[in-house]
Amino acid sequence: QNPWVYRVSSVYDTLTAESETAMAERELRDLDPSFNLEDWKRGLVEVTLPKIMQLFLEGRIKELKPFLGEAVYNRLAAESRARKKEGVYIDTNILGTDWKRG
Repeated sequence: QNPWVYRVSSVYDTLTAESETAMAERELRDLDPSFNLEDWKRGLVEVTLPKIMQLFLEGRIKELKPFLGEAVYNRLAAESRARKKEGVYIDTNILGTDWKRG
């Protein structure tokens, strides 16, 4: 066959291919038809990440293990140990935040 047919076919496949993100979202919707990516992102930003930050800053590292991969957990545990060894403690009380983005 003509080599140009293969090239055109390859370009077409590239242009019409589903991205990894789209495939993952489709699979999540197959598992849970009510899944909404925007709601999931909002929950991540408003609930999950603040909780992880709070546990990390308070030095409650063992409670993070179910939420993190092994490499990330080990890194945060090492950072926490280093802070304790140096006698550094962080005040976790936040007076306010401004989440508005211009």
